[in-house]
Amino acid sequence: MKNTLLLNAAAAVALVSCDKESGNSDKTKLEAEIQMEVPAELQYGQPASLTATIIADEAITGVSMTGAKKNMEAYTLVGEKQIAVVEGNVAKIQFFADTKDMTDIEVLVEAGKKQAKTYFSTKVTGEAQGTVWFSDPVALKASPKVATHENDAATYPAVGSGAGCDEPSFFSMHGVKVGEEVKHIVSLSEARPLDGKDVSMAFVNVLENTAKQPDKIAYIGSQRGFAFTEISRLSAGTIGRQCDVYEVDGHNMKKAAETGFKMRLVRGSWKGADHWKEEEYKLVDGLYLRLKSAETNLEKMKAYYELGEIQRVLDNATLDSVVEEGSDELTSFGGTGLLRQYVDAGPSAKTAPNETWRAGDYILFRSERPVEGQDVSKYYYGIMQIQQIPDLSKTWVDVAGKDGQRMDNKEEVNNLFGKALYVGIKTQCEIK
Repeated sequence: MKNTLLLNAAAAVALVSCDKESGNSDKTKLEAEIQMEVPAELQYGQPASLTATIIADEAITGVSMTGAKKNMEAYTLVGEKQIAVVEGNVAKIQFFADTKDMTDIEVLVEAGKKQAKTYFSTKVTGEAQGTVWFSDPVALKASPKVATHENDAATYPAVGSGAGCDEPSFFSMHGVKVGEEVKHIVSLSEARPLDGKDVSMAFVNVLENTAKQPDKIAYIGSQRGFAFTEISRLSAGTIGRQCDVYEVDGHNMKKAAETGFKMRLVRGSWKGADHWKEEEYKLVDGLYLRLKSAETNLEKMKAYYELGEIQRVLDNATLDSVVEEGSDELTSFGGTGLLRQYVDAGPSAKTAPNETWRAGDYILFRSERPVEGQDVSKYYYGIMQIQQIPDLSKTWVDVAGKDGQRMDNKEEVNNLFGKALYVGIKTQCEIK
């Protein structure tokens, strides 16, 4: 956004009289001059780099800035207080226009128990680009086989009939409207009646082809165990969740599920130097740890912007400004629609099992959403930290003719259904 800068150079002798207004006699007036250059317009929900210079006879101990609304000659604070970084007599801040009602920015300067404040006029335009959802931790549980006409005709003789399931097996990056509530972790019983609308991913436990009748059970040979998968792959032969996408009462999970969803694994160092990128891991780990809370409007705006670092650093090919500049350092998110905990863990696999992810690793999300009336897409990004995984040790057994163990204790693999895998999720999402 190209805004004309207005110089609000204020000889701001503070008119604070807190002893009269608040009854706090410890706060007294600070004689100070505050100078700051403010854009004529601020974009709602976006940061603006502001620098205030304070001329005062006393050492500055704190500076904060807050959106204010002017009415006649009076000001009312309408935004949340934002703390600046102070070095000597200079205060710097990434200031977020967190309310459309603001007409000014109040700058409050503190020197010990003394205060000074003044106001700088501006205008807020535009709309918020999105919001965020945090959950740390949250449980995902792989759903057991769900009975339908396709796999249990004796119980459900009518074509297109079947049971539901209440296990929290599905993740929606943008949220699913269930009644009056927007939920991001949902069950089959909640998602299927909505045709899977906006459901991004499923957490599954691979064991058998769930389309088979009870007398014709077919176990999946090459692959076993936990996986994260986009909805379109649920009925794949080595995933086996046909029971989730079977049409029941005219509704099908695949019909409106999200199609522009990708995952990118960011491992820790456990797998060795050839299988992790230290710089990338530290970027993601640092970002996840910095994002502490998203309760207030300002916190949500800051978190949305912070999560945009994934795009700016790891997927900048999606940014129009970068493409227009013809940068030779474009990055691409890449990603996949399927992340197994172990690859080739089944008894018929021709190669040894390969562990892919474990607790402490991160999975980045990207959602590509069409923009109405435009040819371009809008991208949203998120982070999931894998925190605690159910014990798989009893699932491994020796298999004749194989070098090493395979996940072939079917009873123990079956016992993994309904066990909680704990993750932390911090993600951008659409405003609903």
